[in-house]
Amino acid sequence: MKWTAKSAEEVRQVFGPSFYEARTQPKSQPELTERVQLATYLNEIAFKPSCAFPIEVEHTRDSRPDFSVKFGGMTVGIEASQIANCELEQRRTHHRRESKETMGVPPGLLSGRSLDKMPTDSDCAQQFIFADPHQQFSEDEYWLKQAHAIIERKSEIMKNLEFKRYGGTWLLLWDKLGSSRVDLERRSVRLHESLRGRWHSGWFEKIIIQENDSPAFIEFHP
Repeated sequence: MKWTAKSAEEVRQVFGPSFYEARTQPKSQPELTERVQLATYLNEIAFKPSCAFPIEVEHTRDSRPDFSVKFGGMTVGIEASQIANCELEQRRTHHRRESKETMGVPPGLLSGRSLDKMPTDSDCAQQFIFADPHQQFSEDEYWLKQAHAIIERKSEIMKNLEFKRYGGTWLLLWDKLGSSRVDLERRSVRLHESLRGRWHSGWFEKIIIQENDSPAFIEFHP
């Protein structure tokens, strides 16, 4: 399938809900999530002066990369994924039904211990509550471990002979673990530093990380 937007205003229409709602027939939850990720990114950058038009998106199921996106005269391949924890996502979904606040990470959840019941309001806060001085460090380490695992998996996919090469390949990550911009900025700096020896021709030209509950992004490249 192919979608085209010739202006920022058209991006809002073309890459709005119709791009990822059921009537466009995404076949799986991962595909639906990938479409939401890409639509959020395109709607964010469309109003930046540096964005080139038209924007053309092509997606073919079971092909790699996940999307080919043309900005003016440049075409790039975009792979999409999430930095996430399934149990945390389930708990946050439950919490959103009860409150408009963002749920932090209950102590122990990312350490492998499973809590027996859904968290109470005292377990959840708009920002992380560090019950012990090592929790922030542990959460950062878990985030980095998850990010590196995704990058390694996507790097292996790029080695496939059927992977299509365009003018570059970008990795679009949705940070589903963070609760604040401060978390994402701190962790992205560490991730960028850890990848210094990885940037080379034929690898990702850019890594883009989307904030959990916001259309804001952090981008980095060599």
